[in-house]
Amino acid sequence: MPERVAFIGLGVMGEPMAAHLARSGHDVAVFNRSRDKAEAWAKTNHGRVAATPAEAARGARFVACCVTGDSASRDMCSGPDGAFGAMSPGSVFVDHSTTGAETAQDNAAAASAKGIGYLDAPVIGAVEGAKQGKLLALVGGEAAAVATATPYLRAYTRVVRHMGSSGHGQLTKMVNAIIQAPIIEGLSEALDFAFKAGLETEKLLEALGEHEGRSWWFSMRGLAMGAKLREGLHPKHGRQGLLIKDLGICLAETKARGFGLPVTGLIAQLPAGGRTGGSAPGGDE
Repeated sequence: MPERVAFIGLGVMGEPMAAHLARSGHDVAVFNRSRDKAEAWAKTNHGRVAATPAEAARGARFVACCVTGDSASRDMCSGPDGAFGAMSPGSVFVDHSTTGAETAQDNAAAASAKGIGYLDAPVIGAVEGAKQGKLLALVGGEAAAVATATPYLRAYTRVVRHMGSSGHGQLTKMVNAIIQAPIIEGLSEALDFAFKAGLETEKLLEALGEHEGRSWWFSMRGLAMGAKLREGLHPKHGRQGLLIKDLGICLAETKARGFGLPVTGLIAQLPAGGRTGGSAPGGDE
């Protein structure tokens, strides 16, 4: 018999993640702030549309969420129509949103007061991993909640890593952002240089692909980034807005802890826009 679960936030990551839950045989209720996205998802995946996070979460043992930023995360959890108000004791809320560690800890405390499990579980793997069901979930929270959530998480993850107590999933995601930022920026500038110097992107990537300059971004996004240059767009266009947002979270955390990240700080000051001057879109929804 299908089990009732819920997914909140059907953006570029959430939409395929929720679809994997549906394909696993679960009865999935979805909520999205743009209702038309939820209705389109439900039609394609034979799910149910909820008017509020609370309605989606009612009766669900597992509730997942993937929205943009701290404010949205708090609202989906404990807002006037938040999921926590409708969840039953023993159920678990898994937040895949990228937020600050303090937000995760506050959400966990609010959930605990209601007898609900809460996990901060930002994911790594980008849109490709979400579509393939091969994301890496970096999880913070109680071991019992991890055990409850893992069978459901297997629908759209390749690996689930329990990193420690509440907030540790977010802190680990911050480390990943700090590592990735100079790689993305370096590749973007390198491809921009190559384009302006008259090199062919395909030949360039093939020539350098087996050497020390290779990375996930080089292999998976290099050709697409090169194509954007030919269209007159910045090679990071469409991703840089989220990168800058994530780095802002990292820098706020380091400021609170009394130290700095010089390279990360420099990258975070770069304009989040394209060569044409437009702002790069961001957000999970």
